[in-house]
Amino acid sequence: MKIYKLLFLVLAFAGVNSCAEYVGNEDVGGFDDDDPRFQFVAQLVDNDAKYVGDRFEFIALLNGANVTSTTSFRVIGEDISGNIYIPFKDGEHTVIATKDEHVANFKFVVLPLEGDGNGN
Repeated sequence: MKIYKLLFLVLAFAGVNSCAEYVGNEDVGGFDDDDPRFQFVAQLVDNDAKYVGDRFEFIALLNGANVTSTTSFRVIGEDISGNIYIPFKDGEHTVIATKDEHVANFKFVVLPLEGDGNGN
């Protein structure tokens, strides 16, 4: 009798598992939520900024989606508010962007002002 109970339990377990509906395994925009290879990228927005005092703008993308508004930026070791940075000195600047557990970094160069800034 024990063998019949065991056989019944095994068949019942196999039957329940074969009928289970899988939720959340659909393809949404080509990205798998369980995929550990999330692509988080931060970069400088291409504009005319290149000198001290210019407005340098940053953008952050997570799997191609713009997540700039929810990303924190650090420039030369200092937290900034938002995604706009106006440098007060020239040289190479390092940016670290953080969104949840994702981190990206990049560098950009700020050029010194030519002349005294008054056209001289």
